Amino acid sequence: YEALLKKMFKINFNSYFKCLNCHAVKNREENSYDMIISLENHHDLRDSLTSMYNSAEHIDGYKCDVCNSSVTIEKGLK
Repeated sequence: YEALLKKMFKINFNSYFKCLNCHAVKNREENSYDMIISLENHHDLRDSLTSMYNSAEHIDGYKCDVCNSSVTIEKGLK
């Protein structure tokens, strides 16, 4: 049953990482078996999911492979 449950609930995310210094973009597929959805400050589930997919986070101290610097990147979902 474990393999069946993993197959049913596996979520694939296509993430992007954009260097805010040189603007290089790296794409990566990420897998998960859970997702945290915040309904606070949203009208409904669709609004929450739309907000989650349209927002990006900034991460400091990321090593960019293109400009070879420690930079801030933008990480989001495609």
